[in-house]
Amino acid sequence: MATHFFRGTQLDQNVKFKDKDKQMINSWKWPDNFRDPIDLDGIQLDTLEPWIVKRCNQLMGNDDDIFQSYIMTHMQQA
Repeated sequence: MATHFFRGTQLDQNVKFKDKDKQMINSWKWPDNFRDPIDLDGIQLDTLEPWIVKRCNQLMGNDDDIFQSYIMTHMQQA
């Protein structure tokens, strides 16, 4: 019987191969105010939603309802 599986390890399991993106991000100097959490309780998302829809349309070049609802869902959960 022949078994079909991949031999070896994945990149995230092998310490010889480091994640270069993670290493690069950790080497950046971030401003101190990036550590402060954002209080979304004072933001009215229903007034912000038209701007989010408009900006998504500008960046993507088309109207994508699923992506816009995805963004709004994450904003409401935060």
